[in-house]
Amino acid sequence: QTTINSELSKQMHSSLFAALVSFTVGTIALFILTIIFNRSLKIKLSQHHLGRIKPLYFIGGILGVVFVTSNIILMPYLGAALTTIVAMLGQMIMGVIIDHFGIGVPKNEMTFRKFIGLIAIAIGIVLLRLF
Repeated sequence: QTTINSELSKQMHSSLFAALVSFTVGTIALFILTIIFNRSLKIKLSQHHLGRIKPLYFIGGILGVVFVTSNIILMPYLGAALTTIVAMLGQMIMGVIIDHFGIGVPKNEMTFRKFIGLIAIAIGIVLLRLF
């Protein structure tokens, strides 16, 4: 995905426009899949067993825009492997933080083993960049 979007960015001379095209195509695909599998496009803002959906849960699309656009911008400079690994490290760090503090999920505290794993990935990124 990152490689294809980065090439699209080169062709369009704009990372933001490439991200817009990518999300537009993705949105159309999701509309089609939603109609096929759910047979409806209704958005239910509350569920009888869960209550109202918190507005915070709707920012996932904004986070997706930041993630995809950042990858499009970084790919020509870092290459596919390094861009992917940096993105994965960021996701892992956020996952560990969310787990540790129990933000919306049960707490799963940071351990020395998890810390060493994150350090190993960071060292791998440095090694990839140096060689």
